[in-house]
Amino acid sequence: MSKPTHPRNSNPGSAKSATDGTGVNTNTDGTAAGTNTDHEPIVIFGAGNIGRSFVGQIFSLAGFVPVFVDLDTELVQELNRLGRYTVVHRHPDGREDRLEIGPVRAVDARDEESVRQALASTRYAATSVGAGALPAVLTVIAREMERRRAAQHGTGSGESAASRPVHVLPRGNNTVARSSPLDIILAENVHGAGEMARAAVPDAGVVECSVGKMVPLIPAEIRAREPGTVYAEAFNSLIVDRDGWKNPIPPVPELYPVSPIAAWIDRKLYIHNLGHAATAYLAYAEDPAIRFIRQAMEDRGIRARVKGVMERCADGLRREHPGVFSEDDLQEHINDLLYRFAGKTLGDTIHRVGRDLTRKLAPGDRVMGALRMLQRHHLDTTPLEEVYRAALRFDAPDDEGNVYPPDRWLLDRAAALTGTAAAPAGATALTGAAAPTPADRPRAFSLLQEISGFNPEDPEDRAILERLIRAET
Repeated sequence: MSKPTHPRNSNPGSAKSATDGTGVNTNTDGTAAGTNTDHEPIVIFGAGNIGRSFVGQIFSLAGFVPVFVDLDTELVQELNRLGRYTVVHRHPDGREDRLEIGPVRAVDARDEESVRQALASTRYAATSVGAGALPAVLTVIAREMERRRAAQHGTGSGESAASRPVHVLPRGNNTVARSSPLDIILAENVHGAGEMARAAVPDAGVVECSVGKMVPLIPAEIRAREPGTVYAEAFNSLIVDRDGWKNPIPPVPELYPVSPIAAWIDRKLYIHNLGHAATAYLAYAEDPAIRFIRQAMEDRGIRARVKGVMERCADGLRREHPGVFSEDDLQEHINDLLYRFAGKTLGDTIHRVGRDLTRKLAPGDRVMGALRMLQRHHLDTTPLEEVYRAALRFDAPDDEGNVYPPDRWLLDRAAALTGTAAAPAGATALTGAAAPTPADRPRAFSLLQEISGFNPEDPEDRAILERLIRAET
């Protein structure tokens, strides 16, 4: 199977859209964008970067009305006051363009009745909230599904289904009723999100996604002046599970339905996410003065090592998911990612991309998951082991000179293996700076087991462990 084509610096597969100055999206031929949806709402949990710059944008341009649910009171008020927001697309060559997205609405997530009403009048909900908030959001959606079941079967209040009022939304000559199915679009980079959603809401459509859009941090002064504005790269292709829908797949040109979605989620995790993090770890190990990802991409040596990591994982992916990707597909994808990593305007810092080590080195995440995949298919894991070691001494500071606080315990534990204080170099057996002593080995095994779920009794894990602590044969 060939991958969807994503031309650089374009909005693939979409009618080019703009606004008429009133916040209403129009196509370049003057027709209303996405009139076939007749302003059907989509409820989007999470009005953050991905929620607004990606999901909200592509559905709005197709004629849907985004209804955001968020805890940020100031942002909710701003979106309701303006009825629109701005997406600033930052291109790799330095260009910028601004797109007004509207009409939109927003609901405070604490207002249970307003959230209930929003969900009652839609067939499509999306989440972009992260691992910490996703279970709570799924609980809210599960309650809505209970109400839909009650409406469908005429239970819960003594009324018959025929006499019970239903919430309807005009859609051309049709209606959307509460008894319709609900599809949950998981625009999440959360391992196991699909399984979590299917367990929590078994009668909803669960549509997993591969979210490949990168969004930079917004400067504080702009965020204060324009709280509704969001920055993003000009990449708008959302890969979705073709098999997860209960309703018809919505007519959104930037949706790319694929099957099996697991292969594409792995592609995102083990090439895109891993390549991005590897850039941060290898660049910082090479030169702690490098501050931005784009600067790392300007170093031919670092770029070549990152590309080698990504290509090795591409070899593993083709074996893990035979028949889904061709070698050319994955090489084109890698080249495009390296081009985007080098973009001048994203402003991604080494600190931001590499931080949160306990998550990024966790079992099943980008580094460990890729290591195990390569080991499983008997491929050389050396490039990934170098990334892992570099991550264990990654203490790149933020703009104020501070290491990401949740990472400090890990760095301290790694440094303590040789009795040294945590330091920028973190010289330990684990980081490759020294051979382990007999006393180091059990502690090293214990630390790596705690961080990444290594099982010393598993032969494949044991082989990786031995190499990571530079065991001498």
